[in-house]
Amino acid sequence: MVFAMPAGIVHIDPEKQAYGKEFVLIYSMEGPKGRPERVEGQYGVYDTKPGDPGYSPIWRYHFVIVPRDHVANTLRSEDDILKSGYEVIQSDTYTN
Repeated sequence: MVFAMPAGIVHIDPEKQAYGKEFVLIYSMEGPKGRPERVEGQYGVYDTKPGDPGYSPIWRYHFVIVPRDHVANTLRSEDDILKSGYEVIQSDTYTN
């Protein structure tokens, strides 16, 4: 498990800057205040960690829409998410 401390949104040129994927599990894209409704207690899931080939401290949000009965932290890897069959929506939001 890797713990992350978000430093906020960054503006990059994705054609020039390397970035990783951060999977954010949500129930809906239309949650409170017009923001995605996150799964309470769910940790972020990342495609790489420090020391991995291709690692970057810049992350592009990929929202994973899960059903309301989803149990937080049962999907723990990119592979788990892709095999789940849940819809994944790539955003244009990058964070550090």
